[in-house]
Amino acid sequence: MRLANGILDELEANAAAFSLGNTRAVLICMDITSLFQVYAEPLRWEIAEAAGLEPEAVILHCTHTHTGPEVNLSRRIAPEIQAEYFTFFRSRLRDAAVLALQDLKPARMGWAVGRAPDIAFIRRFRMKDGSSRTNPGVINPDIDGPIGSVDN
Repeated sequence: MRLANGILDELEANAAAFSLGNTRAVLICMDITSLFQVYAEPLRWEIAEAAGLEPEAVILHCTHTHTGPEVNLSRRIAPEIQAEYFTFFRSRLRDAAVLALQDLKPARMGWAVGRAPDIAFIRRFRMKDGSSRTNPGVINPDIDGPIGSVDN
């Protein structure tokens, strides 16, 4: 586990609000690795109450940022700091949802299909000694071959 020793980039929690007739919803995208369901569910209810939504209308998404803060309180790293940050984090998510809903504007939505063939890559490799490793290095001479194939 790596602990932060500074700030390279600001973290973000972005909220997008949607409505169709009387149905409203908000999608919140957070720069964190994960949010365990034991914390996500009460957080969804809290955000829903603050924003005047049904809990099912609050969608939480994590960007899987490995060097972001740890918000899963069961992973006790620095308990006092972690608890204080989680309180701050919760308030910012509530604020983001409320502000996104206040800023609703007419819009059109569409979709498309495309390809990004170079975005995914194999992470697990079988090594010459029979072991397997994740991300052993691109030019590692001990690599025997990839385990699996890229899912395009």
